[in-house]
Amino acid sequence: MPISAELAGEHIATWSRRLRPFPARAGWAEHLFHSCQLEVAISILNDGELRCRTQAGTLICDVANQGAVWNNPAAHNFARLYFRPRNSFHLKTEGIKLRSDPYRRDPHMSIPVMFAFDLEKVLTWRHAYFLAGNFARAAAAPQTGDVAFRALDFAKIYHDGPTTAENRVEIHDARMAEVVADHAIPVSMAKSVICRTPHELATLKAGLGKRLGKPPIVVEKQNSLFMRRQIYISEIFCERGHIHISITTSVHAGSAPVSYRIYSSESEQSGFLPSSRVRFNGFKAVDPNTVWTVELEGCVAYRAPIPWSDQLV
Repeated sequence: MPISAELAGEHIATWSRRLRPFPARAGWAEHLFHSCQLEVAISILNDGELRCRTQAGTLICDVANQGAVWNNPAAHNFARLYFRPRNSFHLKTEGIKLRSDPYRRDPHMSIPVMFAFDLEKVLTWRHAYFLAGNFARAAAAPQTGDVAFRALDFAKIYHDGPTTAENRVEIHDARMAEVVADHAIPVSMAKSVICRTPHELATLKAGLGKRLGKPPIVVEKQNSLFMRRQIYISEIFCERGHIHISITTSVHAGSAPVSYRIYSSESEQSGFLPSSRVRFNGFKAVDPNTVWTVELEGCVAYRAPIPWSDQLV
């Protein structure tokens, strides 16, 4: 049987109080998280449910570790959420890496989107189970019920500071603790869908077209969900026909040049960004409804109409 509503409420109250002094973690206890590449998020929202690997059909962007994913094939029959964001999965897959980065794996989440599910709704659902660590471990098996839930060590699951040589493996595994379901999880159980920046939100909304509504699609607050350690667009707008782009570069890239390609039905240009803030003088955008695509290091970083400066005032 699933955990009781009383225990779910107790967990939310207790850990919301304990995490409240830490703004970046303050909202974790009432949510369960699923992150994916933007195109996958569009598919989930259009389908109205988050499905397991065996029922997902053709995988649009499979960012799973292909070595680890087959350690425990039983996990493929469950839709999977995490108790927390910012674990080692996100560290490996979130954001655009340089082509020269030895840790780059393709595909990866060039535009990550986070689903924040209602913890109480999911964990009290008859299809829900949980694990103290990563389901990809061969010996991992889902658990259920109040007794097993009380045994989970949330001090380690929600741990977000530095680790030591003595506790590193234990902490990192606890951060991967999961909630899984043997049934597709309805999107109606999500409280919100969250993007890193307004520009990535615009890209998601452009991809969805007219399919908007619940759950609300919002921009992250408090930098609580995403790693933000790799390359992404931090600002993009058009002024007097010229496109301005600012990017946040990788913490490992230093001053390494970032390749770009920007194009629409009106124009196209490619090359290397000389700095993190660039004005593209070669463009004469005349229609604010034109959809522009910006690729960085071969990955889509933006695809939507570009805001004009008079819309920013």
